[in-house]
Amino acid sequence: MVSQKLEDLLNLSLESTPAQREKSDILDVGFDSREQTWELIIKYNGSLEGLAAMGIRAEPLLAGYAIVTVPQQQIPQLIALPEIEYVEMPKSLQNGLYEAKRESCILPLSQETAAGRPAAAAGLTGEGVLLAVVDSGIDYQMPDFRNPDGSTRIAWLWDQTLNAADLNRRFQTAGSAPEGGGKEAYSPPEGFGIGVEFSREQIDRALLAGGRQEAFALIPLLKGVAYGAEFLIVKLANLQNGFPGTTELMRGVTWALRKAQAMGRPLAVNLSFGNTYGPHDGSSLLTRFLDNAAECWRTV
Repeated sequence: MVSQKLEDLLNLSLESTPAQREKSDILDVGFDSREQTWELIIKYNGSLEGLAAMGIRAEPLLAGYAIVTVPQQQIPQLIALPEIEYVEMPKSLQNGLYEAKRESCILPLSQETAAGRPAAAAGLTGEGVLLAVVDSGIDYQMPDFRNPDGSTRIAWLWDQTLNAADLNRRFQTAGSAPEGGGKEAYSPPEGFGIGVEFSREQIDRALLAGGRQEAFALIPLLKGVAYGAEFLIVKLANLQNGFPGTTELMRGVTWALRKAQAMGRPLAVNLSFGNTYGPHDGSSLLTRFLDNAAECWRTV
């Protein structure tokens, strides 16, 4: 059953034996071997109301895209319908952090033994190395920037946006100087005339001061470009092969768009998962779906 309405990978999977599918990481994505059904992505026009009578469940998304759950023997009837333009199988997604670590060969270097030492190359922990991040700021309270004992991993922090005189004046007005320093505890780095330099010891004192507000009083935290925005959070399901699929991603984007429209709010969508499958020319259904999603509502 080879059809031009089916993507090449789906044609290949349908022509493969069950044993061949089981040996592959990609040929069985979307296939339920117990129910003998496929979860597929379709581009369609018109109505999908007639699919239920064929034993096919449809989830309309947006802009003529839908996810269908179809018994394998019903796929020929599905693609014979004039409303169905094209059909793709789902693909497994991977988060960008894992993929980046794998492609850069970081994973084998960071795997630890029971003794807590790297297994592949002992000593390659980064200890003794400095990493300079020149950016818009940092949330020094985040666990990623702290040691196991809670102390900071930041040796020095230079916030060029702060005014040392203003900070020193704040403490003088309050009748006390910040712990660990005199009346002029805050100052720019030596040789520079702007901003405030914080030491590791000052950051650790801020971390021990209590909550975020207490820490902020000692060392102001980064405010992002949209610190007044609210969030819509989607935790993607890992329904097959340990990774979410493109169908879960498409459901999540559709959900977010519908919520934004219902709330009357503009929407910015960040996608932290991805993959390298497909033609890479923007013609896959997932790529076209995301293009259409960006054109819906007030969305980027």
